[in-house]
Amino acid sequence: MENDMDLRDIFAAHAMEGLLAGREYVAIESVANLAYIIADSMIAQRVAPEHPEDED
Repeated sequence: MENDMDLRDIFAAHAMEGLLAGREYVAIESVANLAYIIADSMIAQRVAPEHPEDED
């Protein structure tokens, strides 16, 4: 079976694992949305300069 998950999906899956760890009840739609927000932020950091210039 072919894996059709891209990097964003993988990051979101791992973020969701952390968000759900130790929780008995959560609104899954909210968790899924937050997981993709976290994944998008992680991807943005991958393409960001390693040492951003100071903004004065």
